[in-house]
Amino acid sequence: DFELLIDTLSFSFMLLTTTIGLFVYMYAFSYFRYEPLVDRFLLFLCSFILSMLLLVSAGNIIILFLGWELIGLTSFFLINFWVTRMGTLKAAFKAFSFNKVSDYFILVLLFVFYDLIYDFDILNINNQIHLFYNYDVKFLHFNLNLVEIISFCILGAAFIKSAQLGPHVWLPDSMEAPVP
Repeated sequence: DFELLIDTLSFSFMLLTTTIGLFVYMYAFSYFRYEPLVDRFLLFLCSFILSMLLLVSAGNIIILFLGWELIGLTSFFLINFWVTRMGTLKAAFKAFSFNKVSDYFILVLLFVFYDLIYDFDILNINNQIHLFYNYDVKFLHFNLNLVEIISFCILGAAFIKSAQLGPHVWLPDSMEAPVP
């Protein structure tokens, strides 16, 4: 089902996202208003903000994955805004390839949660995750805790997508794009 979860946490992140997005949108419009393709740029920026809103209000993991993918796609189009420059295309593909690695982590989470709970609903996952604290997975010669694997996937995806120290090498190249 296409579910959106509007609780206190998601509402606060939606408010934060729309507030920052509104200020970025106003600044971008005033800064780029004489650019010939300002309509396209503002459309991409609006799509990015809507993707963020979809991500923070997702009611199940499928919708979360859709928002996650749309953020990567719209950031590709934002980085490659000036399509005639070769540097922006290279930077966009570099960012896109790093985003695909973070997408892989979220996809692994999809399969793990469905294999464990047979459900994608975030509230059901939150209610049942405590049952798997003592569940170990054998991988090669290691015994890995399932909750640690889930935590690693979430942190790995977030670190790559937000360009934290380590997988941040795509971020300086993306400054080829119009960055309001």
